[in-house]
Amino acid sequence: MDLSWFAFPERARQRVELAVLTLILIALSTGPVYFVSKHLFGVDGSWESRPIKYGFVLTGFVGGCVWLSMALDRRIKRLNLPLVLGGIFAALAVASTTWSIIPRQTLWRGSVYVAMFLIAWALASLEFEHLWTVIFTFTGLATAASIAVVVLRPGMGIAQPSTNWNGIYTSPNSLGPIAAMFIIATIGMALLASQRWVYAISAACIAVAIVPLVKSSSETAILALLIAISITAATWFGATQWCRDDRRRAIAVWVTSALVAVVGSVVAVPFLSRTSGIKQRLDVWPIVWERILIKPLWGYGFFTYWGTGASMQPRTIGRAGSAHNSVLEAGLDLGVIGMVLVTAMIVLALWFSFRRLIREPGPRNAAVLTLAIFIVMSHMTESFISWFSYMWILLVVVASFDPEGISRNER
Repeated sequence: MDLSWFAFPERARQRVELAVLTLILIALSTGPVYFVSKHLFGVDGSWESRPIKYGFVLTGFVGGCVWLSMALDRRIKRLNLPLVLGGIFAALAVASTTWSIIPRQTLWRGSVYVAMFLIAWALASLEFEHLWTVIFTFTGLATAASIAVVVLRPGMGIAQPSTNWNGIYTSPNSLGPIAAMFIIATIGMALLASQRWVYAISAACIAVAIVPLVKSSSETAILALLIAISITAATWFGATQWCRDDRRRAIAVWVTSALVAVVGSVVAVPFLSRTSGIKQRLDVWPIVWERILIKPLWGYGFFTYWGTGASMQPRTIGRAGSAHNSVLEAGLDLGVIGMVLVTAMIVLALWFSFRRLIREPGPRNAAVLTLAIFIVMSHMTESFISWFSYMWILLVVVASFDPEGISRNER
């Protein structure tokens, strides 16, 4: 018996679900929750302040309800390896309450991550067009809202004392990835379209998104975007030639691209290592690794280390506020087991995305690969497995998602 939403029309129900999933991703980009807490409730607090804590708990609950609605209607895909790993990670986050240095915080934060796993499962079960619409709408609304805040209330939308844009987010490094992902989502929409007016709107959206991306001065987001687009373009072109039995040209494209990447890295790395954002990470990573080796097996407990005095010594790591790397952050939280889970998810996301594009070159697979590379690059330079981040959800999604879609009978 179909109990989902009782007699609510299926198409209307799906539209509501997509809208809710979009709002959930906006909330899980964390900045909007802090923005509302500060400017609506007057609470400029921490993760434990009531508006922020209950905001994320409510978001997780609503996400769980969306998953349940889809499951009752048999629109949830079967578990695959990436989803299983995502579920194990969420379960381990809750289980770490037993050895956490702050058990109370780990319990509720880990519980929200169980709901986030269900949200990722629901997103991975969508058809490609619906998933891409959710990502496009989420990043577009967040980018537009940030621009509006900067224009209308510069004191709120521009980081002080610098002139970098942060919009509705707490830092420019949070706005940068959102704007970059909006560019990727827009390119994907344009690749799938056939009408000229879509191309014109896409060009306008990209032009608008470039402004907050550049103004945020997020070096890591800009670099990740350029790398993702470049690698996808080379892979797509080479795969197209390979499928046309022009193997020599395909190999030539890939070899040339690899050589360009190596030469570019040799030239760029010394320069990038001197920029403030990259230099900070290079200073922090060795210290974080030393902390991981103190509790290598299980870590300090999920999502708690940076709330203790231990994180403030030396001052370099205290100012960082995070490991600025998801694998290292997992090591702090859950030890070597957490590091293995996150590394496996990253490898699977890249492996499946590359394999699909090489086997079946086309706009859908190219769009997913671009998104996957960008997300992985972002996880390498920010601790996106923490902070209730949408980036962890999207990493699970791109690792487990089939761009060609799954028929209802296969679910």
